[in-house]
Amino acid sequence: MDEATRLRTAQRIGRRIGIGFFALIVATFVIVCSSQILYQGFRAPDAVAGLDCRSELRNLIRDIRKARAAAEVEVLGERAAMAKFRTTVALTPTTLRAIENQCRTDPWARGALRAVDEWRWAEENAVRYESVDLAPSRRKIRTIEASLGLQPLRYSPLNP
Repeated sequence: MDEATRLRTAQRIGRRIGIGFFALIVATFVIVCSSQILYQGFRAPDAVAGLDCRSELRNLIRDIRKARAAAEVEVLGERAAMAKFRTTVALTPTTLRAIENQCRTDPWARGALRAVDEWRWAEENAVRYESVDLAPSRRKIRTIEASLGLQPLRYSPLNP
């Protein structure tokens, strides 16, 4: 074997080792990141100590009613009404799963939570469609109220 052939063979082997090392680094990164994402996405959130399932259901119902009242007085349109509804409810999927975990031993509460979540979704959609239809009318009424010297209705989170 001459010198040029040995050099090409060494280069091929070196290239293969380099490609293998790079693939190992990329594969390790992908596996670690994927496992962390899957762990966070599919693990059950820890139940909050002192959390009572039925009181959380009452709070959730109260928050949905407040959110609906807050969105009803919004005159700036669909996006503003939806933002007001969502910030007033402030129910994240993690919070919902924590409540589900707390209610898992009570069959009635599990069904009630499912019904309340369906109602929340329906109210959110109703806010969306109503705000599209009613926002222009509400803006007109605001200008009429201002020209008549009336104070427009203001939403207060303490008194919806």
